[in-house]
Amino acid sequence: MEKNLDDKTLRRKIRNRASAARSRARKEAHTMELEAAVERLKKENQELLRKEAERSEMQTKPERPERKLRRTQSDIN
Repeated sequence: MEKNLDDKTLRRKIRNRASAARSRARKEAHTMELEAAVERLKKENQELLRKEAERSEMQTKPERPERKLRRTQSDIN
C-alpha cells in the first residue's frame, strides 16, 4: 500500500511540474506578445507625433508670403 501511495505522489508531482512548466511557457509567451505590442505602439505614437508636428508647422507657416500693401493717397482721404 505504501508503494502505491508513493507512486501516486510521484505521478502527482510529475503532473504538477509539467503543468507548472506549461504555465510558465504561457506566461512567457504572453509577456513577449505584450512587449511586442508596446514596441509597435511606441513606433505608432512617434509617427503620429511626427505627423502632428508637421501639420502644426504647416498651419503656422503661410503658404505664400504676405504682401505688404502700400497706402495710397486715396486710402488716406
